[in-house]
Amino acid sequence: MAWLGEGDLLPDVQESFAWTLMGGLNWNAWRALDVTAQVEANSKIFDGTDTEFDGDAIVLTVGGSWRTAGGWRYDFGISEDLQTGASPDVAFNLAVSRHFQ
Repeated sequence: MAWLGEGDLLPDVQESFAWTLMGGLNWNAWRALDVTAQVEANSKIFDGTDTEFDGDAIVLTVGGSWRTAGGWRYDFGISEDLQTGASPDVAFNLAVSRHFQ
């Protein structure tokens, strides 16, 4: 649970607390490939607004990481809203990093 305090944006309709939940699984599918799935959820932040994004949110992300022998790591993922109308429909995530020894 998160205490939201006094917000600057729409303080009259802001909730005082928000419930949050996150869980995930990671599997080393092959030497250099990890596959990941996670679920993130939170209760609504605002009450009484007439917008599309005023409800509870549940988002599923699936993706993984690919590591090369040269130290490069490529992370990728696709997020989909399971509770429609409270978060973006789909999001694509990509990150590239390099480990220096």
